[in-house]
Amino acid sequence: MANLLIGWPNRIDEATVAGGSWQAAMPLANVKNRVLGIRARSTDDATSSTKFTINLGRLRPIRGLALANHTLSSPAKVRVVATAGDPAGSPGATLYDSGWLPAWDYGLGAWNVANFEWADERFWAGGFLPEEIEGYRATWVHALQNAVMAQWWQVQMDDTANAAGYVEVGRVFIGECWEPEHNASYGAAVGYESRTEVEEARSGAEYFDRRSAFRVWRGSLDWLSADEAMARAMELDRRMDVSGEVLFVLDRDDRRNMLRTSFLGRLRRLSAIEHPYLDTHRKAVEIKELL
Repeated sequence: MANLLIGWPNRIDEATVAGGSWQAAMPLANVKNRVLGIRARSTDDATSSTKFTINLGRLRPIRGLALANHTLSSPAKVRVVATAGDPAGSPGATLYDSGWLPAWDYGLGAWNVANFEWADERFWAGGFLPEEIEGYRATWVHALQNAVMAQWWQVQMDDTANAAGYVEVGRVFIGECWEPEHNASYGAAVGYESRTEVEEARSGAEYFDRRSAFRVWRGSLDWLSADEAMARAMELDRRMDVSGEVLFVLDRDDRRNMLRTSFLGRLRRLSAIEHPYLDTHRKAVEIKELL
C-alpha cells in the first residue's frame, strides 16, 4: 500500500488551455471554472477533438492530474503526455508519457472476478457496466510516481464509442502532491455522508428529497518530521484554508479502487500541529469532496 497523496495548489487557474475541438456554448475554458457542473463539451467524439494542451507558463513540478465530473464512457481511455515544448508546434523531447489508461476500471488485471458469477459479463471483460457508472460524478485521477518538471502537458481522450457523440469534462486539477513519509495512522476513515432530506408524515410514512452524497476522508498524520509539519502540513492550512481545492489520493497503487477513494476536495476544517514526542509532530486532517 502506497502512502496517501494530497495535491495543491491547482495550477489550472494560471494556465492556458488550447487544442481539440469544443462547442462554443461549452468551451474548453470551462475546465478552469471552479464549479464542477460547468463543463467543456467537445464538438464530436473524434480523438482529434477530445484532447487539449495545458501551458503552465513556466516549469512546474507536477505529480497529480485529475478530470473532475467527466462523461467518459466505460471503454474510454485517457493519456497524459508532458513535452519540452508546445505539443501543437515544436513539442521537443517527451518528458513524461502515461500511455493509454482506462477511464473507469483502471486495468483488467486489477478487477476482482471473484466478485461476479461465471455468466456475468464483468467476469470476462472486467470493468464497470454502463448502468453502474450512470449518474456517477466521476473523477479520473492520475498520480505520477514522481514529480515531473514541465511547462507543457497534453491530455488525450479516446472515447469514440461514447453514445452521446461527444465528451464533457468539468474541472481539471494539475499540480504538486505531498506524500507524507509515514502514512496516516490506523483508524483513518473514508466514506459517504448523505445530503438527502427526510420528512415524516403524521402517519409515519417517510418522504425523501434525495441529493448527491459526498465523500469524506479523515485521519491523523502522527509521525511528521519538523520539516514536514512546518513546510507541508502547516503550509497546506495556510495556503488552502477551507476554500482551496486539494486533490486527495488514498493509495495510488490501488488501481481497483482509485475511482472510489480519490477525489477533488477541500479541507473541511483546519487543525493545529501537535508536538507529542521528541522530533515528532502530529496533525489531524479532514477532506470533504467537492460536488
